[in-house]
Amino acid sequence: MKFVSKFGLGDLVRELVSGFEGVIMAITAYHTGCTHYGILQKALTDKGKIPEWEWVDESLLTLVEEKHVILNVGDQKKKKPRSGIFPTPR
Repeated sequence: MKFVSKFGLGDLVRELVSGFEGVIMAITAYHTGCTHYGILQKALTDKGKIPEWEWVDESLLTLVEEKHVILNVGDQKKKKPRSGIFPTPR
């Protein structure tokens, strides 16, 4: 079965109940048919930190702007994989 999501990575979305807006950074598809999106708000916390992602079900989201953020990751064939365990920067 091929997975097709309603929204894409980098899309700016709004949660329908609370009005929370953010950029989709991750997509999780479950075998049960649910699709959840990891959404990062654009503002830093009061302490200047990057906030944690909020995970929201697809049915509660609406598109604000397609491809709001596009990451330039370069030529992946020449680079090492971007997944796995990485040391925490200090």
